Amino acid sequence: MIIEGKNLIEINIPDSARSIGISNDTPWFNAQPYGLIYIGDVAFRWKGEMEQNAHVSFEDGTTIINGGVFGFQGNWSLASVSIPDSVKIIGDRAFGGIKYLQTIVIPQSVVKVGMGAFRDCGSLTNVIILNDNIEIDDRAFNGCYSLSEESRARILEINPNAVF
Repeated sequence: MIIEGKNLIEINIPDSARSIGISNDTPWFNAQPYGLIYIGDVAFRWKGEMEQNAHVSFEDGTTIINGGVFGFQGNWSLASVSIPDSVKIIGDRAFGGIKYLQTIVIPQSVVKVGMGAFRDCGSLTNVIILNDNIEIDDRAFNGCYSLSEESRARILEINPNAVF
């Protein structure tokens, strides 16, 4: 559904809604500054070019790191991230395809890591997961061929069906 109009006052989104998409070519998006864009407490996406070996620190209070096309997928220059204890969900394909990411610390607060969240992160070697009661999708780390044995064992301890 596409919504346009100057006189829109209210939108009721049902609890059954699974996602909301926002195009790159909208007045709202174009008005956002370059860098990390938030919608409420959701880290929505990165806008603009990312510097080589970039580091991204998510704001305290962030609860969701968005995934899919509007996540960080393909921002190859990203080398490191800091995820605060407020994050609960790392979305599908949120960090998929990031070429230089080597270590990720998933805090105690995270309860779900989505499908392909770290897919094809070829340099990812260390995954530190601080929550024993986390849900990790079977393919969250698919294509992460450089993972250390310790990281693989930890992921398999949580999800025996994980695919690398």
